Amino acid sequence: KKSSTKARPRPIVCRFTYYSDKEAALRNGSKLKMTGVTMSEHFSKETTDEMKEVKAACRLAKDKDDRIVKYYVNYKYATIHYQLNTPNGKKMIRRNYNFQKINADKEWYDLKN
Repeated sequence: KKSSTKARPRPIVCRFTYYSDKEAALRNGSKLKMTGVTMSEHFSKETTDEMKEVKAACRLAKDKDDRIVKYYVNYKYATIHYQLNTPNGKKMIRRNYNFQKINADKEWYDLKN
């Protein structure tokens, strides 16, 4: 039912008993394309603010180091994909970093290993 003050319907909030059920629902969310219905996770303001800070730190790291190809920020950690040149060619490596380790002021990522 549409509210008289808003043009959009109110969101439906649901909780899952099992994490695997939530992941399956989010994975299948792409099947809703072109229907006008979307699915997404909802995070607290504190988590959202922390994720913004981590994304900014990842952006700075990517600007400073051309070996970083891409990054993802989850609600618990950041995943950095970087590329190394080896004698056998290029090698793609993925590392996960906890939010506590990430600091925008210094190089918190260690790509030496």
